[in-house]
Amino acid sequence: MVLFVAWGITGAGQFLFETVSTMKKVKKNFSVKITTFASKAGWEVLRIYGLLPEIKKISSGKYYEEFFVSGDGSFPVSGRLQLGKYSLLVVSPCSANTTAKIVYGIADTLITNVFAQAQKGNVPIYILPTDQYPCETELPYVVNREKCVGCKPCPPMEKCRYKAFEFVDGKARINLEKCWGCGECVPLCSYNAINFRVKVKVKPRKIDLENVKKLREIENVKVALTPWELENLVFNFLREKQK
Repeated sequence: MVLFVAWGITGAGQFLFETVSTMKKVKKNFSVKITTFASKAGWEVLRIYGLLPEIKKISSGKYYEEFFVSGDGSFPVSGRLQLGKYSLLVVSPCSANTTAKIVYGIADTLITNVFAQAQKGNVPIYILPTDQYPCETELPYVVNREKCVGCKPCPPMEKCRYKAFEFVDGKARINLEKCWGCGECVPLCSYNAINFRVKVKVKPRKIDLENVKKLREIENVKVALTPWELENLVFNFLREKQK
């Protein structure tokens, strides 16, 4: 039996790589079709971190394996959840902004609308919110200005297909509005000035913690603390459904 899973991705770098890894494992280990719903910011972080090709493999565009993005006219598709067409909705990573909207009943974006429709259709919902505890997140491709010597010509700038490099105050910078996260620039810099997935510490705000607590109180919702807990929840659910 093939199960349909809806998966929402918001604009958060935290837990993003772990999320895509779990989605790939789900496709590999179960008979499922995954429809990916991404907010505009979600699509942007997938692009910046170079993960769009992976998502397009998971959700290839076939029926119930589409990849919908906010702004592409896909809101009506969220009605599938109200009709109970999906066995499960997963929202991961779920940004602090999306969590806040959900707990206050706001459904004005693709992801929050999908959530609302899933509740109406009595579809189980698993969520992995960001900003639950002090932790580390990872940065996209950036130029380390301490290492950059301002080469002219700059090989990464000359070779970048997306024209994402620019000079600011005599040193290179990556314009993330243009970057597609391909990583081709990294070996081109002789000074190792281009970094990727550098870890930085983040601390949640008090209001973020309060909203996650409220999220845990919503009916038919299970909130995961870590990506590994989410993976176990999803795997156990699918195993049970496919017995």
